[in-house]
Amino acid sequence: MGSIPHSMGLRVKPPKEQAFDNFILLHRDREKELQEYKNFVKIYNQYCRIHTWQQRNSKRWLHSAVHRRVDAAMQEHQAGIEERRERLHELLEGEKSQYFAEMESLEGTELDRQEKMRERAKLLREKRETARQQLVAEKLEQQFREPCGELHEKWMKKHQQEVCKDPANSMIL
Repeated sequence: MGSIPHSMGLRVKPPKEQAFDNFILLHRDREKELQEYKNFVKIYNQYCRIHTWQQRNSKRWLHSAVHRRVDAAMQEHQAGIEERRERLHELLEGEKSQYFAEMESLEGTELDRQEKMRERAKLLREKRETARQQLVAEKLEQQFREPCGELHEKWMKKHQQEVCKDPANSMIL
């Protein structure tokens, strides 16, 4: 029984010094892995902070860029408004001067208009006087004709002949 076959599952224990050295090596390997993990976590956290900083700053940069564009657009819009105001102001000034010129010309025209009104009143008076004189002449003739029977008959015949001459009036009879 001197030798035990290796296949039976018995293990030979290494000497105690070798086990302690293995333990130290294993412990060093674990410390090395732990240090690598710590370094990895440190680098990961550093990248996370950089990423967060970039995200925050990119939002600020975007906000600043948008703000600059909006400011530029607003300044352009204000310049357009000022230009339109200036144009409208010039237009208003032109219309004012034209209005004042018309008012001054109307003052001169006012005298002309009064003169025209006087002439028109004179013409209307003359026309009215002419119509009145004609009416007076007709009434005098009528007064003259009524007492004269013969003249009245002649006048009636003459009037009838005039009516018969007009084709529109002859249809009525």
